[in-house]
Amino acid sequence: MRAEFRKAEADEFINDVYNKLKVKYKVQNNGEILFRFPRLFFTAIK
Repeated sequence: MRAEFRKAEADEFINDVYNKLKVKYKVQNNGEILFRFPRLFFTAIK
């Protein structure tokens, strides 16, 4: 029973996080959320 409780608790946590992310980030047609991370590219020359 304890493992079932942990799974239910984990599922609830995942759903809570997903619902909060949907408010902040655009959800794709397939239900996934793409996070925008700034990227910096550079080239070093000696």
